[in-house]
Amino acid sequence: MTVTALHAAKHLCHKGDWKYTHLQVQKILYLGQMVHLFYENEQPLVRGVFEAWKYGPVHVELFEDLKRFGKQEIPDTFSRWSNLPILAEDSSEEHWLNYLSNLFPPGSGPTLMSLTHDKLSAWRRLYMPFSNEVITHESMLREYRRRQKYHESKRTSN
Repeated sequence: MTVTALHAAKHLCHKGDWKYTHLQVQKILYLGQMVHLFYENEQPLVRGVFEAWKYGPVHVELFEDLKRFGKQEIPDTFSRWSNLPILAEDSSEEHWLNYLSNLFPPGSGPTLMSLTHDKLSAWRRLYMPFSNEVITHESMLREYRRRQKYHESKRTSN
């Protein structure tokens, strides 16, 4: 099952004690989408698309919902959260979002930025000023495979 980006964002923020910023949520959900596509038979984690914007991958619908918070933490009082139920326990989405919140706790913005902006990223390959290219699922899968290959070569060279 695929969830809305807002639903996934609410789950992340809840798991992070409401200490995530909009930027962190965008980057975590992008990385989560990539990993979920790879490990869950090319099924997306969240609905919608990510685009290559100036500051990294952006889920446009989520951006519209969360842009008002700027660099501040997203509060649990955000009115758009109120009607969203908690994700089903033991669902694939809950599993991956919990994993991601443990891997990238609040405050991990610099790590997230280094991952989404490095030489292996689909964002780097697609970003062009004022273009907002869609980062396709195929691009995300290629990025994940490049990362695996890169890390495997590092392991074997040591």
